[in-house]
Amino acid sequence: MTPQEEVEYYQETLEGGLREISQALGLDAEFYDRDQADGACYLDCFRDAATLLKRAGVAWDKEEWDWVVPATIAGKYAMVLSPFLALMEKELHANSGKGDRPGWLSMTPETGMLEIYYHVAKLQKAVKNNDIEGIKEYSADVANMAMMMADIFGTLTPSDNQEAV
Repeated sequence: MTPQEEVEYYQETLEGGLREISQALGLDAEFYDRDQADGACYLDCFRDAATLLKRAGVAWDKEEWDWVVPATIAGKYAMVLSPFLALMEKELHANSGKGDRPGWLSMTPETGMLEIYYHVAKLQKAVKNNDIEGIKEYSADVANMAMMMADIFGTLTPSDNQEAV
């Protein structure tokens, strides 16, 4: 690749990124052309996208090799539901080797109830021992098992922007 071809390649790449990010932000790519150097236009666009990702709490999960997008919870219980949902999701990821959603959907209701009892017993022991980390983990496990039971019975419908099994 000649030096000129390399310059053209990077310019096309930056312009393509500017178009993609502008479109995702709901803006025309020309929005960032404010009679300034091209580099400043690109940087303004990239900075806006980075700011939006930070505000939304979007992050890259290196272990899962995927984006993590926190659920948005509003209402008077949001201050406790948001951190609890994060605990539930952490436990789901920690236990994902056990089969993820296809695995729990294949459980019988009887097995699901046994799992709930088992996790309640672990939570009971953590409460008795004032084991704060255990209380966090097992509370999330019990909630996850209850969610799985509801899912087994078909009472949960994945939202349109979520993958269904």
